[in-house]
Amino acid sequence: MVMKFDLYSRLYLAHHQFSSDIENELFDNCSPILQTQIIKFSKSLLIFEIHDKLTIVALDDRERNQFEKFSEMVGVAYDLVDVTEKAVLGNLRISRLAIKKVVKPYLEKNLTVDIVLDKINIKGIDSLSSLDRSILESVS
Repeated sequence: MVMKFDLYSRLYLAHHQFSSDIENELFDNCSPILQTQIIKFSKSLLIFEIHDKLTIVALDDRERNQFEKFSEMVGVAYDLVDVTEKAVLGNLRISRLAIKKVVKPYLEKNLTVDIVLDKINIKGIDSLSSLDRSILESVS
């Protein structure tokens, strides 16, 4: 069963085309103005590098467009895979640190009672996390 929910922001796994060393070299070849814009943009995101060629990031549509624009300007291609549903259902298998740094803050900001109720319909009440339970308790 697929969850249908409308969230302003989504979680993506960004698979890198190049290693971090090559990406840094491409970045260093950009103009200082572009570098400053990219750094400022990156600091505004929930983002965490899982390993050399994989990053998890939360992006709304505007941020995703900007992410893709900057990537193109630098010459780096990313394959963005939406993993929001997996994160909500607790099925996203990534490092604990990535979950702590990105997934948990994302869910704290975006989970709603309706999404938690959808999760119960899909996985059952025993699948609820402490965060899911606190969302439900906040309305009772």
